[in-house]
Amino acid sequence: MRYSKQIKLPGFGLTSQQKLAHASLLVIGAGGLGCTVLQYLVAAGIGKIGIVDYDIVEVSNLPRQVLYSTEDVGKLKVEVAARRLKEMNSDVNIEIFPYKLTQENGLNLIKNYTIVADCTDNFIARYLINDICISLEKPWVFASIEGWEGQVSVFNFNNGPSYRCIFPEAPLDAPNCDDLGITGTVAASTASMQANEILKCITGIGNTMSGKLWVMNFYNNSFNFIEFKRNEKNFLKVNIERNSKPIMKHDLEISVEDYLQNTANYFLVDIRDRHDYEDDPSEGENIPFDELLKALGRINSDKRYLLLCLEGRKSLFVAYHVKEKYKIDNVYSLDGGWQKLKLVVKEI
Repeated sequence: MRYSKQIKLPGFGLTSQQKLAHASLLVIGAGGLGCTVLQYLVAAGIGKIGIVDYDIVEVSNLPRQVLYSTEDVGKLKVEVAARRLKEMNSDVNIEIFPYKLTQENGLNLIKNYTIVADCTDNFIARYLINDICISLEKPWVFASIEGWEGQVSVFNFNNGPSYRCIFPEAPLDAPNCDDLGITGTVAASTASMQANEILKCITGIGNTMSGKLWVMNFYNNSFNFIEFKRNEKNFLKVNIERNSKPIMKHDLEISVEDYLQNTANYFLVDIRDRHDYEDDPSEGENIPFDELLKALGRINSDKRYLLLCLEGRKSLFVAYHVKEKYKIDNVYSLDGGWQKLKLVVKEI
C-alpha cells in the first residue's frame, strides 16, 4: 500500500498513519520552503492541506520552488501547486486561498486546521501567525532561510513557548533573500526538517523542537541549538489584546493603483541601496535603509511617507516597525514595490 514504508517504522505504525489522515495542515507561503513541505506532507498522507499564497510564479522562483515549471510563469502559485499535488496523491483534500494572510482573514483560516506551517519570508507574517495561533491554541512549525543558513523550531505546542519567547521584537535591519540570495538546496533541506517536525507534532512520536531553535549553516556544515523557555507575559499580552483590538491593527500597505491616482498625497521614499537606485532609479527620493533610520526623528507629521523597496517586503516591515516602535503613523509601504510600480506604469 502507499504508506507501507513509513508504517513499518518502529514507533510509527498504523496508528500514526491514521492520525495523519485525520489531521489538517495550513501551509502559509508556497515558495522555496512551502514547495518542499507541501510535496513531502501530501506524499505522507495528511488528510487536508490548505495553501495560502497570493503570488504568481516568476522565472527567478524556478531554481528553488520545484513545484513549478517554465510554463507556469505568470500563473497563481496556489493553483499550480494544487494541481501538481493532486496528481501526487488524490487522497489528500487540497484547499487553496489565493490571498495574503491578514488580521481580518487569519483567525477564520487558521481555526479550521490542526497545525500551521510558516513558510513565509517576513517578520510581520510570523508575528501575525504566532499571535493568531496563541489566540486559537494552535501549534505551528517555523522555518526560515537566509543565505546559507536555515532555522527551524516548533511554537505553542503542548503548552510550550511561542515565537515571541525567543524573538520578542523583530530586528529592523534583518536581511532577506533579495539581499543575501539563496540556493534551492538550502531551502529544500530546511523545509525537509520543518516537514519532519510537523509529522512528529501530528503523530506524537519522537522529540520535537519545541523550546529549541535549530540553526543550520549549510556552508560550513555547522549545527547549533538555542534553547528558550515559555514566557507567560507573551501569552497574556496576546490574550488581552485579542478582546480589545486587532492583533495587528495597522493598515500599512498602499496599492500601486491608489498611489498613481493620488501621487500628490504621498512623499515617495526609495529605501533601496544607493547602487540599486542608481542602476534603476524611481521617481522617489533615495534615502537608503540605514540612513532612513537616522532620519526618523525629522519626519514631518504633515506628510504621508510612502516607502519603496524592490518587491515591497522590506518597506512593509520598516513601516510596521516605525509605527510600532516609534509611534509614527504617517509611514506606509508601496505594495509590490518598485517591480510592480514599473509594471503597472508600463501597462498604462
